[in-house]
Amino acid sequence: MEELVEEILLRFPPDEPACRIHTTLVCKSWYCILCEAGFLRRYRDFHGKPYLVGYIHNNSDFSSGFLPSTGFVSTCTAFTFSPSAALKRSWALNCRHGQVLVQSYDDDNSVQLIVWDPITDKQQHLPFPSYPYDYN
Repeated sequence: MEELVEEILLRFPPDEPACRIHTTLVCKSWYCILCEAGFLRRYRDFHGKPYLVGYIHNNSDFSSGFLPSTGFVSTCTAFTFSPSAALKRSWALNCRHGQVLVQSYDDDNSVQLIVWDPITDKQQHLPFPSYPYDYN
């Protein structure tokens, strides 16, 4: 029975990670299957590697942009991160699953994190996490 469940879970679409997250909450045995290294390896082999569509780059003037790779036929030439007027300086920190984590500074030099979807230009602003000062 467990092999049958594995085969079903293996066919979950990779572009919908919420399905896998919700499935881990069903029962402990499904959680163990989905988190097992062998299953994750089979899942990647079954669905193949994701395509590299381009690079997120930072400019010296504290702006970030997207440069399509040569093997990707893009429907647009390039993306440019367009933060709100109050957030003039931005820096791309990381990119995962088509979304970019951007660190922005406003006029008061306060830091803000933004999750940016370059396709839809949707931006979700997050507060910068506070950290305790520790000098040890």
